Amino acid sequence: MLPRNLKQPTVELEEFLNCWKVNHAELAQICECNISTVEQWFLSPDNADYCPPTELHLQLLAQAHYLWRTEARKERKSRLRQMYWEKHYRGDLDG
Repeated sequence: MLPRNLKQPTVELEEFLNCWKVNHAELAQICECNISTVEQWFLSPDNADYCPPTELHLQLLAQAHYLWRTEARKERKSRLRQMYWEKHYRGDLDG
């Protein structure tokens, strides 16, 4: 548990969308809100219905971003490990 004075990490919506290709329904699921809330984030700030993501939404985006990046690293690490062992094994046969 984080100390009370330590702020939870956030990720801005634009930064998240630059990394991950998700649609409005997926954003709603990630941020535990409804699609109409997500659609308000994409309106012009001049629009009366515009509402930016809340701090909680940005925290949930940060959690998803972290988990997905961590999983991608695990997959990459696994692929590299497999490549190493395949090369190592083939090298033993050739040598």
